[in-house]
Amino acid sequence: PDAASALGGAALVLALADPAEVFRVGFRLSFAAAAGIAWLARPWRERWSRRHRLLLRFPAPRRDRPVRMLLSGYVLGALPVSLAAWCATQGLVAHAFGTATPVAPVSNLVAGPLLAVLLPLLALTACGLAACAVPATWAARGLRAALDPLAEAPGGYAAIVPPSGWVVLLWCAGCVLLRARPRSGLACLAVAAAAAWVP
Repeated sequence: PDAASALGGAALVLALADPAEVFRVGFRLSFAAAAGIAWLARPWRERWSRRHRLLLRFPAPRRDRPVRMLLSGYVLGALPVSLAAWCATQGLVAHAFGTATPVAPVSNLVAGPLLAVLLPLLALTACGLAACAVPATWAARGLRAALDPLAEAPGGYAAIVPPSGWVVLLWCAGCVLLRARPRSGLACLAVAAAAAWVP
């Protein structure tokens, strides 16, 4: 129920197990993504899915448009999570790897269902069930086939000069402000993106 305490506890356990972990990029990205989801995803989901929840109360839309209602429900539930994770990590990704990935929130919508199939198969394969290796390979190839066109789309991926620390801090401040003061948050994100956009 308390996301901040859960994240702090998880970080403490990892730091006690291996203090050097705190300085690794993967540690920062994982906790930034989780914090972004905890901070931003729920208010965005509630704001964007109000009309969808209203339509679900009536039988006619569910009966007449079942596929559309199912897909819109998935997008309205998954897009806030994907967008929050991307927003919270994009500054760190740009700083650590010199890349910008504006297509990531959309590609995560495609990757989510495929990963839901792939990860259990990989876990079963790792536990010694060799029969799961072939379907896991197929699922991994399907994931690659679905994501490669998105990564190669115009503007889907860009190599940039890694931004300075103050640009990353401004981006993070914008992410924090998006919940309480959306306009100020968007202004911070726009200034940080403009300062970082050096191809």
